[in-house]
Amino acid sequence: MLNYILEAPDLIAAVEELAPATLAKLIDTIGVEECGDILSMATSEQLTQIFDGELWRSNRPGLEDQFDAQRFVLWLEVLAEGGEELIADRLDELPFELVLLGFYRHILVINIDRLAVELAGQDTEIDLTDKALQSCLYHEFGEYQVISKQHDGWDTILAALVTLDEHNGVLFHRILERCFIASSEFIEENGGLYQVLTSEEMIESDAAADREDRRARQGYISPSSASSFLRLARQTPLSEIVQAQRSDPITRAYFRELEVTPRRVWSTRAPAHEPDAPTGPISSVEKLVTVLQDAGIAAPEQPHYFLGSDRSSTDYERQTLFERAVVDLRELAPLRHGRIVAELAYLANVLIAGCRYGDAGFRPIEALRAAIATGNLGLEHLIEAAPRHAPDETRRALDLLIEESPVKLFRIGWQLLYSEVALDTSLNLEQVLVQSVTALADTGTQAQLADMMPEARAAMEEGAPWRMGDALDAFDVVFDESTLTALKALLAEYPVLRLDEDDSADLRRQREPHKATFFATRHQIRRARNFVRRLAGAASR
Repeated sequence: MLNYILEAPDLIAAVEELAPATLAKLIDTIGVEECGDILSMATSEQLTQIFDGELWRSNRPGLEDQFDAQRFVLWLEVLAEGGEELIADRLDELPFELVLLGFYRHILVINIDRLAVELAGQDTEIDLTDKALQSCLYHEFGEYQVISKQHDGWDTILAALVTLDEHNGVLFHRILERCFIASSEFIEENGGLYQVLTSEEMIESDAAADREDRRARQGYISPSSASSFLRLARQTPLSEIVQAQRSDPITRAYFRELEVTPRRVWSTRAPAHEPDAPTGPISSVEKLVTVLQDAGIAAPEQPHYFLGSDRSSTDYERQTLFERAVVDLRELAPLRHGRIVAELAYLANVLIAGCRYGDAGFRPIEALRAAIATGNLGLEHLIEAAPRHAPDETRRALDLLIEESPVKLFRIGWQLLYSEVALDTSLNLEQVLVQSVTALADTGTQAQLADMMPEARAAMEEGAPWRMGDALDAFDVVFDESTLTALKALLAEYPVLRLDEDDSADLRRQREPHKATFFATRHQIRRARNFVRRLAGAASR
């Protein structure tokens, strides 16, 4: 694919018209190390968005992303393949705080003359500093001495600095001056240069804030904001959410930022043509996007409409009330429908950024399904509480979706998932565990499990029942594997249903683990609560 693109001049020219996400996927497919030529054609806006996604990592949803210094070096090496002038221009075009952070994570910068004055008469400190410097890699640029914090990547960092010194002196001196100021403060706070040379430092608040602002304008939500949104929905009483006339402050800030930002329209898919319509010459952008579509990199020409196309769809009757109402609104109120789709995308982003799910977090399609399911829970709750003006539930759902936002419905559903599933499960499970441990004949196992009880109780009291699930593996002498799987799923940060259709049978019988089902109806919540109550009843007997 790389050769195909590089050998066609019209495709090369079309690279800069690709959406950054599509270009990032192309680079990931080919491999960063092989994409020097592709990157040389990318625009600064494309590179900035790609770097904002590629250079930051988080251990799990809800935790702030951390800058990956080694990945910065890798991308720097690939950019350098385009020549010295290109990398100097690229570093000048990228956000300064991002470039500064990339260099500062690898270097300390000191002023040689000032250091000599500061250490005058301190022979012991001079000797210690000299010994520490002998084990470091460093280079002198005029009055500045640039010292490597880590050996990995030093050659690449130094080569980039030398290139900037030759081709972009303004940016070069700006980087060194800022690194010198930061290094001086850090050295002073940590007891001197010798102590700093034998320790590590991470500084990224400015670059992280700068990146967060850029990504907010593109529709992303930060992990901290996403976690705050979900935590606020858990802690707010259900009656307050139902009666609220305005959306929460986090949602308002998100859409306010999104609406005031001009958005560039990128080429993400080739336009569809009617079979009998006259066709003109295919542009280079259309040709390139078609190539990427065939490779599964760009979006398909006619993407599947997730919520169904219309009332005649075979899936319509099988969908939830929320889904059917959204489908109906597509024809009845297109503007309202567009706003609903935008809010669903926002909620999916919230779950991806702020909520743990399984081992790797939510995939986009999973997050969207979960947001819709949770919204349907909220919708059902309002329908049960609302007067029956409409002739049927579908019409009532449609009326409510016109009046209420999907974000509000999601917050109601999220509160129900927390209080009626996760929290309710933990309250009943504590009773089950106490009674089951007491009934054990093996006193050693009994004592071991008794030691686990405070941890489980603390998780419940802190309003984080999902932490209780981490301790359940120790109770495999009490529950079979299938029951443990079902309980841990109900206690999760995003609770899911893992029960047999016939869960009224013997709870101790062995069952195969079942695929997780997102809670979308009050009936499913009742099934889960009945399951846990039967466990409690069995334990009490």
